[in-house]
Amino acid sequence: MGRGRAAVRGRPGVLEGWLMQAGAPSTPVEVVQRLSQLVGELRGQVDELERLESMAVVARHAAEVGEAKAFLRAVGSVEVRRKLAVVAVEAERLEADTAEAMLRLCKARIRAIETEIEVGRTYGATVRAELQTLGYTDGRGR
Repeated sequence: MGRGRAAVRGRPGVLEGWLMQAGAPSTPVEVVQRLSQLVGELRGQVDELERLESMAVVARHAAEVGEAKAFLRAVGSVEVRRKLAVVAVEAERLEADTAEAMLRLCKARIRAIETEIEVGRTYGATVRAELQTLGYTDGRGR
């Protein structure tokens, strides 16, 4: 375990969480590898977001059109027709609500990955500063 890792690990906060989750990279190369992995995860989540957006739009449309058709077919007062229409599309509304919930969860995962990337960038700078303090360079005199 290098000095840089121990010094940062002793500080409470976000960096410590990133270290623990990322397997405590101790070199700039390991930090870059972890950041690359996170970027890949982010790309996957963005693809998933696109798929979920499409599903949510289709599901919401099906629920709204189904409810409108059921309302037009129903008999009785406006309030009775409204309630009958809601009941008629119960499954479609549940599907639409579920699709929208999955969409919100995907957006939350994207935000979490973005935050982890930002923390990783900060951690990478900390590792580089620690190594410079110890006299290590990147081979270019820095």
